[in-house]
Amino acid sequence: QPSWAASETGADEPITVAGWNIGLDDADIDTIGARIGAFDGVDLWGIAEVNRTTAVSALEAAAEEGEVGDFKAVLGPSGGGMRLVALYDDTRFDLLEWYELEDINTTGNARAPLVLHLRDNASGEQFLFMVNHLYRSRDDERHKQAQMLGEWAQGKALPVIAVGDY
Repeated sequence: QPSWAASETGADEPITVAGWNIGLDDADIDTIGARIGAFDGVDLWGIAEVNRTTAVSALEAAAEEGEVGDFKAVLGPSGGGMRLVALYDDTRFDLLEWYELEDINTTGNARAPLVLHLRDNASGEQFLFMVNHLYRSRDDERHKQAQMLGEWAQGKALPVIAVGDY
């Protein structure tokens, strides 16, 4: 099940966000797509553990089901077989840039947090949307990553909306 959050960035309309670790290695993309498509009004999706680049277009199409907006996807390059995807409503937001927080991939062989710098078209408000998946099996690295994420977010002048596996 996805986790939910509604966030106010100062825009007139709240931003509805969903984060989901889909564990695609043993999950059916059609079933996941149907579940995503059943949710209405989600503006931003942060998805973890996407193991096939071919699944990205299916996830993007699923996010568009029943929505007015046109969704776009950003697939993080790190993580080998288990990557991060951010989906955003391209009719509501302008993507100004995206990047990974490579330093927070502390061992170099996992997923670096994926950050989108977005601007709300209606309000002009800018913010950062970050998707992450911290180590689950290495407590010391997970704690280090969490501390680094906190320090990164505290140093930002823009609001940060963060989803993922902590």
